[in-house]
Amino acid sequence: MFWGQSSPEKATEVWHLIADGENSYTKLKDGGYRNAIEILTTTISIKRNGDRLIILKDLDEIMKTIDESDTICYVKEILNENEDIKSIEVGELLNQKFHRNWLRSSKIRYGNALLKWSRYLS
Repeated sequence: MFWGQSSPEKATEVWHLIADGENSYTKLKDGGYRNAIEILTTTISIKRNGDRLIILKDLDEIMKTIDESDTICYVKEILNENEDIKSIEVGELLNQKFHRNWLRSSKIRYGNALLKWSRYLS
């Protein structure tokens, strides 16, 4: 998984909203959390039952799952070699390693997102 849909802050924020009882998918989606919800769904951390979102994992477990993903581990290796690397360079390395065919804009977007997630999780 490339974790480019949303920032770690937004994913954490929506998890807390759901945990605090604001669990309407429609309301959260309309509030700008659709992509953050997608990340939580991808990690099998929440599920949708009609319009209701239900938490399946605590936040620490979610972050551990993301932290152990192939893409985050790879970007952490890259950062260990060059902590000043640019997002486009990370995107190009991800594109090669994971056999993608991304446009330049996708390389920048995913490179930036994975740098952000990797630094957040460190």
